[in-house]
Amino acid sequence: METIELTTGWAVLHLYCKVPTDIEEGAGKPINDAAALLETDGYQVIVSRTVGHKGDVGFMVLGPDICRLVEFSQDVTNAGLKICYSYFS
Repeated sequence: METIELTTGWAVLHLYCKVPTDIEEGAGKPINDAAALLETDGYQVIVSRTVGHKGDVGFMVLGPDICRLVEFSQDVTNAGLKICYSYFS
């Protein structure tokens, strides 16, 4: 697995997602599993309910390896959520 680690501080990935009306029951489990794995490795995952045009749910993921953060965004997409807006800070 490729890594891109920062020499100072952590990267922060902000994801805003829509939950499709036809999403399968239990679709959140893979996201929970991905978040738990990151947290086991010392990353932080913050989930929030989003109100407005940017989405239904927000994720803020903090950690030293940008590639791991991108993998989390892929896990979110694979679970069926639609990423509406994202950025790194």
